[in-house]
Amino acid sequence: MNDYHITCPDGTQEGPFSEEELKKLYQDRKLPPNSLVWTPGWATWKACEDAFSWCAALPSPPPTATPPPLPIALNNGQERKTSPFLQDAWLHMAIGAGLIVVFVICINLWPQVRFWRFLILIGAILIFKGFGSFRKHSRAKGGETQAAPVRSVHAHGRHKSSIIAGLLAIFLWPVGAHKFYNGSWGWGIIYIVIIVAAFINPNPALGILWISEFILALIQGIWWLANPVYYHRKYNETSPFPMKW
Repeated sequence: MNDYHITCPDGTQEGPFSEEELKKLYQDRKLPPNSLVWTPGWATWKACEDAFSWCAALPSPPPTATPPPLPIALNNGQERKTSPFLQDAWLHMAIGAGLIVVFVICINLWPQVRFWRFLILIGAILIFKGFGSFRKHSRAKGGETQAAPVRSVHAHGRHKSSIIAGLLAIFLWPVGAHKFYNGSWGWGIIYIVIIVAAFINPNPALGILWISEFILALIQGIWWLANPVYYHRKYNETSPFPMKW
């Protein structure tokens, strides 16, 4: 049984080993690749794969795969954006339907009150406006209308967050906190007047307004949280004013 010595690629030498021991090291992947082997009687060192039939040269590692290029739609700097007309359409339809739900609730609670007619009128107007926005969306999609890019008017000022506005609308709607946050302080004052009047003089008409406030604020809060692009376009890309809804 021959005694074999090995020289590792880093220059260190080990041994002696029997052929069975070297084969075991090779099978356990403990024999460094490109090692040289020598045994007494050989004139020079030999590569292990040349000296033993069971030792095969390790395959070269595959080349690093090059990641595929980005799709053209993303690689050219353009982003897919939702049509603002479509967002307006769904928002108006949701608020209009909410007002009709308020009407159904109030007509059952206070059938003698006639104030509900205003809810039906406002709800119908909003739904009609929603259909108009759907029509504008169809025209824009067909290429007849293209919205010009608008820079944010708050580039050097406070940038309003849709998350904060949505949470304020859901949890602090009685005092109109979400309206004040958006800069619509006119509506904020109306919210406060209605809630104070409803506590001082609880009557069905003010109760209807109070419930309407709750429904509208809830719809707006959920809408802002689910559509940050719409919120940014409406409240960060345009100047605020007191009665901006």
